[in-house]
Amino acid sequence: MRVERLLIVALLIAALGHVGYTYVWQYPRGSVRGPPVSITDEPIQVTRAAPLEVLVSRDGRIFQILGTHDYEVSGRVLSATTYNVISKNAFFDVDLGLAWGPRVERMLANYQFRQNDRWLFWQSKGPVSDEERAYITAHIGNEHLIPKEGSATIARAIRWARAGDDVRIKGKLVTVRAYSSKEVVAQSSLSRDDVGAGACEIVYVEEFQLNEKLYR
Repeated sequence: MRVERLLIVALLIAALGHVGYTYVWQYPRGSVRGPPVSITDEPIQVTRAAPLEVLVSRDGRIFQILGTHDYEVSGRVLSATTYNVISKNAFFDVDLGLAWGPRVERMLANYQFRQNDRWLFWQSKGPVSDEERAYITAHIGNEHLIPKEGSATIARAIRWARAGDDVRIKGKLVTVRAYSSKEVVAQSSLSRDDVGAGACEIVYVEEFQLNEKLYR
């Protein structure tokens, strides 16, 4: 009986330590008050005359992150997933499923959304017209997020987003290449209308707003 009590106490201490680490050490700080997040706006995407190039080291290898398009999207978080072990990626561990546009509330009322294995899925209990299906496709996205190199503030903030939050993401749509071979290892979608493999946006995040708090 004594051993069991000691085990329970040890587990409680470990759990409290984890909670303390998450909420004290991992809580994002350094925010300023941002403007209201307008989730009804369409994403902004502008081709850059010259790509932003950032070199990063991962597991002893050098990679190029090439920002080919300036990108900004505001939306309601449908689902947020941090991949620490399964489906972990060297560049983006956080996926945010977002919805934007004037029908966000209606979509939330009529459809169900979930993430699994780097994909964003939606489903309906009833039939969906072709027009409605096309609208949903163009107004949701699974954003793979790469925090700005060296910014622990942004890295922490994007991990703090949850379903129901309103967020604004500003940065670059990117292609990631191996530096030596130039092999493409990840490439962002450049369209809001595509589906299936390759349809997710890969964003190098330079600013991140979580509700009213803006992180740079």
